[in-house]
Amino acid sequence: MSYQKVELELASDIHQSEDMEQVTLAQKTKKDKERFEKIVTTQNKIQKIKVDLNQLIQAMNQNPSLLSRAANLWNKIPLWQKITAGVVLTVPLLLIGLMANLVALITLSIVTAIVYTASSFLLDNHQSQNTDNSEQLEQSNQRYRKLLDRQEQQIIRLEQLDAEQSSEV
Repeated sequence: MSYQKVELELASDIHQSEDMEQVTLAQKTKKDKERFEKIVTTQNKIQKIKVDLNQLIQAMNQNPSLLSRAANLWNKIPLWQKITAGVVLTVPLLLIGLMANLVALITLSIVTAIVYTASSFLLDNHQSQNTDNSEQLEQSNQRYRKLLDRQEQQIIRLEQLDAEQSSEV
């Protein structure tokens, strides 16, 4: 009689342990599904970040400021034309001022030369700064793309592992 009792207890223990394993397995499966959903959400966010980075760069390139447009135009003009324009603006005023002995025209020609030189320097500096900023932004964008690609590859690997675990269960 006691032998049968022991068998019944063992059988009930086995059923209880099987039930516990099934409950544990169901909980693990639920957690895995939640993790998988988080992975998919993260992957979608990564794709959105890539698109947003590209749109940011395109917007910056398509919408330059007036100063940037002027600097870009100034940068396209050869140096000899810049010098010629400066001479054409200042020398006639200076010559007329010297010949007529008018201090106002001499002063005006000197001020014109100073303003022209300063403007030229500022436009050249602005253009080089814009070029440097664009290059740095592009390099940063490439680094972010590589980082996002790596994360996307990791997500794909995690999806594969999840699929393998699901098939094993």
